[in-house]
Amino acid sequence: MGVEALRTYWQVIVENQQRDVDFSYELLATRGRTALVHWTANFTWLPINSIMELDAIAQIRFAEAPGQ
Repeated sequence: MGVEALRTYWQVIVENQQRDVDFSYELLATRGRTALVHWTANFTWLPINSIMELDAIAQIRFAEAPGQ
């Protein structure tokens, strides 16, 4: 997924179909360029006019900085 795909997703899905977004995260662990994060999100999903609640753990790997 490239930058334009992410931008389009945020414009079409997030900006147009979600309201009252609340997001939080907790860093669980790091090792090298990898982080483990617990995150939650709550928002009103306009297509069904209902509150969505998400609760997940993500493993994130950061790219090396240019020149490293």
